[in-house]
Amino acid sequence: MRRNGQWDVLAGILSPVHDAYGKKDLLPGVHRVAMCRLAVASSKWILVDDWETRQAGWTRTRDVLDYYEKAVNIDNPRTPPSAPSAAVPRVRR
Repeated sequence: MRRNGQWDVLAGILSPVHDAYGKKDLLPGVHRVAMCRLAVASSKWILVDDWETRQAGWTRTRDVLDYYEKAVNIDNPRTPPSAPSAAVPRVRR
């Protein structure tokens, strides 16, 4: 991955929004997750996580970002629950 200043790109994460977001003509989350997975099937660094679509309702963007930040910044590195099993390194700030 390329380094850009103080940030290291660890992975790309596609997180489709919950159905309760309320945008007109938004396809159901299950279909958007499936389309995202098909779109990145050959990628080694872009992940799709359905965490946001599985919440009780729409989740604020800040909360979604906090979820992923915690997923990569814990003492025992791990990836988001639905991501491939390889550990994600600690984010450097």
